[in-house]
Amino acid sequence: MTAAARQPRLHRPAWTGTDHGRLLVAMVVAALIHAAVIFGLGLSFPEPERAERPPLIDVTLSRHDSGMPEDYDFLAESDQLGGGAAETPEPHVPETPASRIARETPLPEPEPDPEPTPTAETPAEVPALTTEEAPVDRPESEQAEREPEQRQPLDLAAARRAAINAPTPERAQPDARGPSRQFISSSTRSHPAAEYMRQWVARVEDVGNRNYPNEARRRGLSGRLVLQVTLEPDGEVAAVRILEPSRHRLLDEAAVRIVRLSAPYAPVPDDVLQGNDQLVITRTWEFLGSDLSAR
Repeated sequence: MTAAARQPRLHRPAWTGTDHGRLLVAMVVAALIHAAVIFGLGLSFPEPERAERPPLIDVTLSRHDSGMPEDYDFLAESDQLGGGAAETPEPHVPETPASRIARETPLPEPEPDPEPTPTAETPAEVPALTTEEAPVDRPESEQAEREPEQRQPLDLAAARRAAINAPTPERAQPDARGPSRQFISSSTRSHPAAEYMRQWVARVEDVGNRNYPNEARRRGLSGRLVLQVTLEPDGEVAAVRILEPSRHRLLDEAAVRIVRLSAPYAPVPDDVLQGNDQLVITRTWEFLGSDLSAR
């Protein structure tokens, strides 16, 4: 016999129907127990105790009793006598802690304003008679020659500050700080002013043609500018101002020099000044290569 035949066979008990029933019952019971534990017992957490807040106290501060006035306009917590000069009575408002703190807190001292930059005083404005003349066509070569002389750096910030700080001109008053001025120009029609203007122009043209700038004559320069001359009553020159320059600085400087060379002029009549302190003459000067015209 072989070895396998000699070994005894192991006996394994077979599962019976009774064992299967017991296992099924045990599983059902375990499931019921778990369901009862999960759904039957409720989890609850204790609510935290709320901290008790102290009650709020509304405190209103009232001023001291100053005695009951006989004539009153409003009702308040205490008797108070009104003060001030207000025409319409205002109701009494109780002072709150916030308003008291704001009242007792010192206000910061305001910073001093910067001192304004002193600017030159402009003379008072008086009625003026001016004229407008048609512009004269200038050759392009002359314009191109003038452009390099006029190209200068501009300080826009300084110009803006000067325009802001410049005082607004006002009508001349008897107590004005600057001298009052009478303006005349080529459009003047009154007889005394027209006669004085004619004499002044004749003197300027005579002196100007005799002292015509040699450089301008040599180069054949021509140009047109508007000049404003301020005269004292005795005929002396108080100021010379170029309102509209020409394209050549040489001609502008020559015009100013001719005005000063022609001084002193004839005294200004009282009927021309008309009660003013100075006479302002505005004329258009034309340099025509070798001749000067101030008409």
